[in-house]
Amino acid sequence: MRPAPPSPRHQWSNGSWQWNRGRHVWYPGRWLPERPGYGWVDARWVNEGGEWVFVPGQWQPQQVVVDPGIPQQPVYVDTAPPPPQVEVVGVAPSPRHFWVGGHWRWEGGRHAWNPGRWELRRKGQRWNHPRWERRERRWEYVPGGWRRE
Repeated sequence: MRPAPPSPRHQWSNGSWQWNRGRHVWYPGRWLPERPGYGWVDARWVNEGGEWVFVPGQWQPQQVVVDPGIPQQPVYVDTAPPPPQVEVVGVAPSPRHFWVGGHWRWEGGRHAWNPGRWELRRKGQRWNHPRWERRERRWEYVPGGWRRE
């Protein structure tokens, strides 16, 4: 059961199973004070090359949404992105939020996972998810962002 938030300025952190002293231990969810400009990404287990790795919960800077009218430099790479990671989606912070799934981005000469997050709906706009598209022998990153409906 999720208790009532201490204030409207708190973000829920889902509970998670963690490995501690040779066994899995449940750590319950809790309310965290919001950090302006940051979004909370819940702790999760990720399969990396057949091995399960625990990724602790963390605050991450909110993604800056680029104005779709501003041209962006395309990103082309020769390496196909890995399959999407499985994300455990908790309960939305409010009915006005929706889940934006994670995606692979190109960073430091390799694919890096950008975890999913909750976003507030925007009236008159639609979210386009970022994606990779095959272009002959290369892959092109198509950034996501808000588009007017």
